[in-house]
Amino acid sequence: MISLAMIAKNEEKRIERAIRSVQGCIDEIVVVDTGSVDGTREIARKLGAEVLEHPFRGDFSEARNVSLSGCRGDWILVLDADEFFPLSPKVMLEAAVEESVGGAPNCYKGYYLLRHNYEETGQAVTYSDYVLRLFRNRPGVAFRHRVHETLEESLDLIEGKYTHVSAMPISHYLYEREAVYLDTKHERYVEGLKKDIADNPADAGRYDFLGCEYARLGRLEEAEGAFRTLLSLQPGHPGAMESLALVLRLKTG
Repeated sequence: MISLAMIAKNEEKRIERAIRSVQGCIDEIVVVDTGSVDGTREIARKLGAEVLEHPFRGDFSEARNVSLSGCRGDWILVLDADEFFPLSPKVMLEAAVEESVGGAPNCYKGYYLLRHNYEETGQAVTYSDYVLRLFRNRPGVAFRHRVHETLEESLDLIEGKYTHVSAMPISHYLYEREAVYLDTKHERYVEGLKKDIADNPADAGRYDFLGCEYARLGRLEEAEGAFRTLLSLQPGHPGAMESLALVLRLKTG
């Protein structure tokens, strides 16, 4: 049994496309609505979703974990409302579950799915990445961090392996978002990352994300500071060195 887990807020323009792209491929749909004032909840229910209402409190992991708690499947597929599968993932999902019957150490516990991210005009892929979106539903498996949330810390504790799948990519149409929404989103991410860092100042990865968010907002001095802190924690970090060099070039024009 495979469950779809999704969180959403004011996604009436996008959520139907996302859910329809997996209909016939999964056994249940769990949508956590974090405060919509449009028709998001009604559309999700019309498409067969169980809708749980949970106010957003500045912590994406908290909201995502509410969605996981409502899932009864042996496997969970996570999809955002502004994402969808352009081709049916039915064969891929069935194969993934079949390959991991029994849950032995040599079986898979998590699948990183290829995602194509479209921005600006939406006519071309701006960049692609692999995201952990299909995984075993086991006690203790949960998202961590307020923003740029991750599963690996908890999923690493159960037996099994990870693998990457490119045959059924996810399309992520970020370009449909309004500029004001994106600015607000990145401001929220900055605040969440600062709280994560306050909880764990030695978490180098949080400074990497923080530097990127500052750079997206044009706050280059703060971006520089974040990347320098990352390099003090992990000297020679290649990504941080490249990002810092880019920020310094932008600062000098």
